[in-house]
Amino acid sequence: MNESQSMIKSINSKFLKRLQSQNLIKFEDENLSLLYIEWKRYVEAEVIKDMEFDSIDEGALESWMHNLQDKDEISLSYWTNIFLEDYIFWMKSMENSEDLKSMEFITTYGERLNYQPNPTLIQRRHFFGLCPVSFEILNAPKICSGCLSIGYFSKEDQKKDWKEHKSTCKILQTIVKSGKPGEHPLTEDPAVRSKELQMLLSNTFGRSLQQDESDMFNYPRLCSICLDGKQNSMVTCSDCHCAVYCSDVHLEEDKEEHLKSCSQLKICLEDYREERIYLNHPSDSYLPRFARFGYEPLPPEGIIKLLEPELTNMLFNSKTRIFPEIRYTSFRYTCPLSILYGLQTSVPDLSMKDNLVIEIVGARIAETNDLTKWEIIPLRLPTLMSITFVFIGPEIEVDVETPTIQGSSEYLKTCRPNLNQNFQFYKMDYEEFYNKKGKSCPLPDLVAVLNCGFVFYSSWDASIPLMISRGSSLLFTEYYLEDAEFNLEKIEELWEEELNIIMEPQANPFSSMLPARIPTGFNFRKFKRRNFVMSNDCICIISKK
Repeated sequence: MNESQSMIKSINSKFLKRLQSQNLIKFEDENLSLLYIEWKRYVEAEVIKDMEFDSIDEGALESWMHNLQDKDEISLSYWTNIFLEDYIFWMKSMENSEDLKSMEFITTYGERLNYQPNPTLIQRRHFFGLCPVSFEILNAPKICSGCLSIGYFSKEDQKKDWKEHKSTCKILQTIVKSGKPGEHPLTEDPAVRSKELQMLLSNTFGRSLQQDESDMFNYPRLCSICLDGKQNSMVTCSDCHCAVYCSDVHLEEDKEEHLKSCSQLKICLEDYREERIYLNHPSDSYLPRFARFGYEPLPPEGIIKLLEPELTNMLFNSKTRIFPEIRYTSFRYTCPLSILYGLQTSVPDLSMKDNLVIEIVGARIAETNDLTKWEIIPLRLPTLMSITFVFIGPEIEVDVETPTIQGSSEYLKTCRPNLNQNFQFYKMDYEEFYNKKGKSCPLPDLVAVLNCGFVFYSSWDASIPLMISRGSSLLFTEYYLEDAEFNLEKIEELWEEELNIIMEPQANPFSSMLPARIPTGFNFRKFKRRNFVMSNDCICIISKK
């Protein structure tokens, strides 16, 4: 009997009998059931490093059993299979390691229940329906009389915020004094005035504006119908608190159209409010499970089906509600998951590939600010030995003298010790990249342009034919289905030859579930479009014939 078997045998069998009597879960192997109970206890208690498998107490078992009670049969089956993989991997690691250091991978697994929040990571935002100090909902806000651009729940909250608000307020006061009494400084032509005032503040401060400062101008408290800015007569939507009207007449007039966006705008505000109250996202420590013993395609049901079981289990003892965390995590992982979904659709024998090259064109901060999120792709492709992510775009913030990063997170190193992972960065548009580097770089398996806006920017015109000409599949995503369809029409015009449509423009099952507001002044109502967007909401894949 080896060391691992003797440790398992030492666990008291009465707990297994109690477990089976509850019909919560069944394992054919008695030792497997016992080990799972013990494992959960040590992970939750964060004492796994001690590696002393003593008999567990009844409190630990009760906690674990309670963790399973609300899961349906499908979820139980899912988690049972996940654990079977973990168990086999754990046993093999134990047999090959005298000091059991391989067990350290558990501590990086993402189930860190003692997550320590870091308030500095929470970005301040501005919602005119939410007090920036107490985070109370504002039905009748105390509007700052100086700038008429921000409201508070109480005078006390306003005093607390004065240090933060003072410099902005003094600049805006000069604008307010030159306008009509009591009117918001953006009342006339908010789309244009918003840019002008943001530039004025940025130049005055000598820095880029913070997100909440930009929000004040992108989402001002103006009537949704006529853009009137008289602050003392506004009627607020009592549901989302993100839309106001100069009168009950305009409130009623906009009722049907506003309903298309109201619930999602409410989510925007409530998710941010919860974020500020708890000052953390426990799911920041989430690390995706991986298929160690075989390829497993993404679930066709989409991103919620993928994330919900793991996050529900991870956040069981957290004060945080599950769906805000799912939405937050979906935003973090939508880019790599959309690309992985495209790879599944367009790359033959993906499950057997040992090398992948992916070009992400038009890359911005959303794609490059967190490189660890891209590791979900190699984690789900167990045959990979090498993967290269090539980020191309003029907005990339990187030292062009050192455009390559080679390496993996500790988590990926543990899970895929033989994988060679590279990140390359090219601060240029695709036309320049093609002319300077294209012939010397390996052909990509997929070219991806996320939230592309082909139809809106003529700067894409020269690059689109070049991306197609190399023969790789081209994946692009958009915020609206109509724009995805317009993009395809533009591509067909620029390419001037027949295209192979691998995936028609359609809803992307791996889009972000976190809604984002459309700035005021971009009057999407006249186009009959909703007043919010989801990142990578629609997807299309093409290639040359």
